Amino acid sequence: MRSLGKKFKRKVEKLVSSEEEDIEIKHNQAQQLFDDKKSYEIEKAKSKREELIETSEKLISRLDKELEQVKSYEDNKDLNVIDDVKENIYKSRKKIIKEYESSNNIIQHNNELKTFLTDFNEASAKEKAVMKRIQKKSETRLSLEKLNKHSQDIQEFINNDYETVEKSRKISKLSENIDELLEKAEEEKKHIKNKKNEINEIEENLNSIKNEISQIKESQEWESKEKLENESNKLENDKANLEKSLSKKASKLDRGLKKLIYNIENQGLKFEGDLRNLKSLRKENFSQINDIGSDLRKAEEKLENEEILTERQLEKFEQTSKNLYDLDKKTAEIERLRKQIDQNQEELENMDIVKNIGDVRKKKKEVKTDLEDQRKLLRKKKEKLNDTENKISEKFRSLEEILNSSLNMNISISSSN
Repeated sequence: MRSLGKKFKRKVEKLVSSEEEDIEIKHNQAQQLFDDKKSYEIEKAKSKREELIETSEKLISRLDKELEQVKSYEDNKDLNVIDDVKENIYKSRKKIIKEYESSNNIIQHNNELKTFLTDFNEASAKEKAVMKRIQKKSETRLSLEKLNKHSQDIQEFINNDYETVEKSRKISKLSENIDELLEKAEEEKKHIKNKKNEINEIEENLNSIKNEISQIKESQEWESKEKLENESNKLENDKANLEKSLSKKASKLDRGLKKLIYNIENQGLKFEGDLRNLKSLRKENFSQINDIGSDLRKAEEKLENEEILTERQLEKFEQTSKNLYDLDKKTAEIERLRKQIDQNQEELENMDIVKNIGDVRKKKKEVKTDLEDQRKLLRKKKEKLNDTENKISEKFRSLEEILNSSLNMNISISSSN
């Protein structure tokens, strides 16, 4: 380990001595390079920091002793009010000193010191008057001006000489952040790899299911099922065409039937046929009609004899009516087709292959949904990795910026992984 450290130190010294060259280092070598280059400034600043913190403690200790002089001050007028205010000044300031805690971090230390001074200087009008009297009538003085000046000196030190130490700290923090982000990126890459493997397994499962469906469709049983479905589709078309034809013919008779029924029900016209058949025909309730041929002939006769329709209307009525004399046969055919369709449907539902392919298709749908979900998760994991890698690049740029601006060198940073 010592030999490795010496080798790296020699490398750093070589790098430091060749400022005009382009230099590439690992991110975890950045702080050592900076600290070696700025070793004098860093040691000087650290020493000054310790000196300033020690001075703060001395000044506050001195202030504490001066408070004792305030407490022991006796006024020649022997006024109770002065004694009371003096005692309050002593106790409240003693409490502030007792509660003060000094940090070794110089920036935090100075913030604490500023807060201490603000609290210590806060005084009522009476306290200010009494303190002014004490200082006028005795040698007692509080070293607040020195402490204020000391705080200003610390701030100036932080803004100037201590900046090198802060940069070293920032470089160390950036290197730690990069290590954490690199570890996070590696973990995210593992998750992505595992997710890809999981997706591959799901895709293989899906392909297996597709092959299973293909095999089912190549079977003899599937061919029988397809044949039965085609037959049912043809029957459905035949039934629909027949129903459409009857509906079209019934609509052509509607005007004549409407007028005839009106005259029968409202004008006292006698009709020897079954009026319920004619009403059902108007409503196209064909299944409720029984032997309508004779009723249509009687309707034609009434329409002609009573001149309910014009000659042309009557001619069209009669032409259409003749096509419905055998309506019973047509409705019987519709019923036959319906029964055959129901029978085929029942047969299809009872076929094992229909149930089998239904189960397989359901499984395929579930696997496809799972595949889509896993692909979404993979995209999110890739986005997360991309975000992490962008953060790493950003940290690299910040590290390079600090080094190049501070060391007057052209340094590029690469991962130590």
